[in-house]
Amino acid sequence: MRFQQMISLFLPSLTILLVLSLGACGFDRDAQDKKLTKGCQAAIKTTMNAQTTIESINKSTFGFVETLGNGKNYRSVKLDVTQKDDGWRQNDQQYECIFIESINMAGGGMKAEIYQLKHGETVYGRDDKGNVIGNLNDWLSLQDVVKQALY
Repeated sequence: MRFQQMISLFLPSLTILLVLSLGACGFDRDAQDKKLTKGCQAAIKTTMNAQTTIESINKSTFGFVETLGNGKNYRSVKLDVTQKDDGWRQNDQQYECIFIESINMAGGGMKAEIYQLKHGETVYGRDDKGNVIGNLNDWLSLQDVVKQALY
């Protein structure tokens, strides 16, 4: 009887402790999306010439890409930006960055890497099957720039 009482007290306490510890390891989606926005801006800048700058981000939209993988690991960041070309002429453009996200259980956070950057009909990165589009060295450079912006 004594053993059963100990178990009946121990199990609920253990359950509460586990729930609290898992809650503390959770990650903040808004904070992650802000990081992804910085990574996307860095990716965009690699495609611009030296005289072009991003003046402002007018709108940012986030979502999961259902057509890739299982849809839950691929995060889309769409940015509507005003950019200044040649130092004075402004125009509005839309870009979409797709990131692969993975949960870091040990640290309780999320890791991400760039998968694709779209600007109009131009696509940088990987195609829908995961193959690198274009030059491998350009792809590796893009990954490095984005990684520096994210972390």
